[in-house]
Amino acid sequence: MEQSPSSLAAWLPHFFAEWPRRALDTQPAELPTIAVDAQQLSAFFTGIAQPLAALRHGTFTFDPWEVAKLVRNEVRNSAVLAWLLDPYGNHGFSDLPLKALLSAVRECGREDFPENFTRYCRVNVEKYPTGDATNRVDIEIDADNFFMLIEVKIDAYEQKDQILRYISEAKKRRG
Repeated sequence: MEQSPSSLAAWLPHFFAEWPRRALDTQPAELPTIAVDAQQLSAFFTGIAQPLAALRHGTFTFDPWEVAKLVRNEVRNSAVLAWLLDPYGNHGFSDLPLKALLSAVRECGREDFPENFTRYCRVNVEKYPTGDATNRVDIEIDADNFFMLIEVKIDAYEQKDQILRYISEAKKRRG
């Protein structure tokens, strides 16, 4: 086993022998040249403009459930959810909530749902797709390339065959 030097004077030559080369150079090191693509940089800043604007306006701290005191009211909660899912709503999120919902549906194995609508999308609250009051749907999303019915359940039980009736209606509407 090698013995360590006992004094600083004996230890320093070994220290400087192990010191990284050019560590004590006073000349500035050459930095690598980075080519900046102005079009890509411009596209990047354009892409983050909307999220930055949302941050400035406090969008992410807005809680409509707290403000409106919605608590466990199913109809009022459905109205707020429909508003958030409406890509034309005045919430400032554009189609992001709808795209997130469609992504979640696709992740559950329903690849037949698109990633987004292409031409139009209408979001409605409390619709009667069959024309009678027995089938009141909480949220209906009617887009050019998909049709979706959403049943919101808060402190309520499913009616007899309720979801099966909605599935049947959605299949008819889908064509």
